[in-house]
Amino acid sequence: MTAYEDLSPYVYEPADPSVTTLNVGWLGRASKFDTGPVDEDVRAALVVLAADHDVNVMRGMHDCELCDRESPIREPLNDRVVALGCSEIHVTADDGVVYAAPTLVIHYIDEHGYLPPQAFTDAVVATMRRLRLEAERGWQAAKERLPLGLEVWGTVTAKMSFGIVLQLDDVPDVVSVVDAISYRPRGDQDELPDAGARVRGVVVDHAEHNWQIKVRVGPAAW
Repeated sequence: MTAYEDLSPYVYEPADPSVTTLNVGWLGRASKFDTGPVDEDVRAALVVLAADHDVNVMRGMHDCELCDRESPIREPLNDRVVALGCSEIHVTADDGVVYAAPTLVIHYIDEHGYLPPQAFTDAVVATMRRLRLEAERGWQAAKERLPLGLEVWGTVTAKMSFGIVLQLDDVPDVVSVVDAISYRPRGDQDELPDAGARVRGVVVDHAEHNWQIKVRVGPAAW
């Protein structure tokens, strides 16, 4: 992987010339870098950004030049595994400056004690704050568009032990779940449909703790 000094102009991929974009965490074998502890909340945020908001995804994998760790380096996130080394994390500071880091920055922090510039960690916090506000607005809008009792159609995207996950036609970006006990298309609990199946149901709950739309298929179980 090409190495760049921290806070040097970003040139690895084409970027908006009207926006100041700076490098962070592009470490190579000869790189000199600051070391020190990184706030756990910042590190956790980087994993979320690598998993759900990465950019410039590549087909190949970049190896760490500071150690012999085999690629891809995998990072757990809840029930998923995030592969590091094939994409980038871009975060925007409150002043509009964008900081571009390889997803391997997480490995550099964990295994090599890398301490990113304060401006970058501040931008990580600012970016997560904005994403949270956007998600909250999206959740409020979803509840308004999907009131309790509304009939909805959706496509099964995952079949799990607890039920099925739906992508609703009306609000595809919100997580919608049919619990196994709530899947009763013929009046009794039935076998859950596979991914790709079309399902019609009724909105029965707005789960605030995890921002999920709960849907029932068929009559209520009680």
